[in-house]
Amino acid sequence: MSKPEKNADTSGVVLTDLLDCVPSNWCDPLLTGPRAVWPADAPYSNNDLVGVLNAVRDRLESRVVAKQARIDRLMLEYCPEEMSAEQLAAYEVAQKQSNG
Repeated sequence: MSKPEKNADTSGVVLTDLLDCVPSNWCDPLLTGPRAVWPADAPYSNNDLVGVLNAVRDRLESRVVAKQARIDRLMLEYCPEEMSAEQLAAYEVAQKQSNG
């Protein structure tokens, strides 16, 4: 496995990932289905919109956390000496105990 390039351009990948968090049609689980945050009946209120925005924020936050965990895992593997004490502590907290 080769070491990832330090200055690799990932802006397109990041933008696509972020846009995937925003509902683009009514089939999105945030808008329809049993766990929808958008009510099926009109009229809609400001609180309904706030619910959708909060759900989008939660999606973004979970993706950011997952991306940071991957970055920390790669850094630990390829350049542990460059990790700060804060990164190491966050990596330790993010580890899950296996059932093995």
